[in-house]
Amino acid sequence: MMANSGTANPGMANSGPRGADIIGVLKAARVEFVAAVPDIVTSAGLLWPISRDPALHLIRLCKEDEASRSAPAARSAADGRFC
Repeated sequence: MMANSGTANPGMANSGPRGADIIGVLKAARVEFVAAVPDIVTSAGLLWPISRDPALHLIRLCKEDEASRSAPAARSAADGRFC
């Protein structure tokens, strides 16, 4: 039996970085705000854990062009580090 990789497809445990590893790197870089376009691949292992983490603030965006317009404004308004 394979260990759960923290991804939406636990059967692909060795196919890429784990959500917990990515969150660890974000915290090590002192990132406080994360803007993301939610999708099924990243939601289970990455975005849901970020949304529950009190040290990180998840900003959900509707579509990619919204992200490209919103990110610069959010970065300038945030006191903390933005990813």
